[in-house]
Amino acid sequence: MTPKCRERLKAVTRWWVTTGRKCVPGFRSTWRSWPKRRRRCSASAKSALDLLRLVLAYSVCDWSLRLVGAWATVIGLGSLSDVAVRKRLCHSLAWLGRIIGAWLQQRQCRLAGRVGCVRLIDASTASEPGSRGTDWRFHAKFDLGTFSLTGVEITDASGGETLKRHTAQEGEINVADRGYAHREGWGAIFAALAYIVVRITWQNLPLETAEGQRFDLIGWLESQSCYPCETLAWVVTPIGRVAVRVVAQRLPEDKAAAARRRARKAARKKGHTPSFTTGHFYTNSPSSNI
Repeated sequence: MTPKCRERLKAVTRWWVTTGRKCVPGFRSTWRSWPKRRRRCSASAKSALDLLRLVLAYSVCDWSLRLVGAWATVIGLGSLSDVAVRKRLCHSLAWLGRIIGAWLQQRQCRLAGRVGCVRLIDASTASEPGSRGTDWRFHAKFDLGTFSLTGVEITDASGGETLKRHTAQEGEINVADRGYAHREGWGAIFAALAYIVVRITWQNLPLETAEGQRFDLIGWLESQSCYPCETLAWVVTPIGRVAVRVVAQRLPEDKAAAARRRARKAARKKGHTPSFTTGHFYTNSPSSNI
C-alpha cells in the first residue's frame, strides 16, 4: 500500500470514528426505506454502515475494486471479489442519493433564519456563421439552491454585463465576476436590499474612506502581513454611499504566475503589464453570511 493510500485510509477511518457512527439513525432509516431487492443485492455488506464504508473505501481512497474487496475481507465486512464489490457499488447509487438528500434537508433546517439564497451571475457570447466577432450575448442568473436558471436575457454585442439586468430579491447573495464591478449595477442590487460578492482588480472601482478620501487599495494590500485579510471601505452608487467589505487573498505562486501570463498576453497590445499578486473582492454582506 502506497503512502498516499495509507493517508486516505486514515482519513476514512478518522471520519468513521468521529462522524460516521453518529449518523447511524439516518442511515438506517434510508436503508429500511430502500427496496428489499436492492438490499439483497448488497448482501455481504450486512448493514447500511458497512455498505457506506465500502463506498468510502472505493471513492475516497481511490482503490481498485480488487483492493477494496481484499480490504473488506481483512476488516471483516465480508468476503468480496472485485465483481461483487462493483455490483454492490452500482446498486447503492439510489440509496446514496437518498442519504445526500437527507443531509441537505438537515443542513437546510440548520440554516433556517440565515441567508441561504446564493445566485451566480455571468454572461457568454455567440457568433453567427462567418462572423469574426461577437454577435450575441447571453446574460444568465443561476440559483445554487435549486440548481436551475432563474433568469436569461439575450442581447446583441452592445449589451454589456451589468447587475442592473437581473432582478434581485431581498436577502439573496449575488456572486459575479469583475465584469460586473460597476457602480450603477451595484446600486440596483443595494436598492433591493440584496447582497453582492464581486471579484475585482485594483483599478475597477474607486473606493473611499469613511472620511470621503480616496482609499489606497494598493497601499493597503502592501501593508498586510497575512492573508486572507479584509477592511471596510465605501463606494459611491446612484443610491448614495454604501459601505462594503474589501476581502483579499494572496494567490499561490503557481496560480499568480499563470494569471500574469494570461494578463500579459491579453494586455500586450495595450502596452502595460498588470500585476496579479492577490485576488480580492467586494461584498456588502455581513461576515455572518459569508
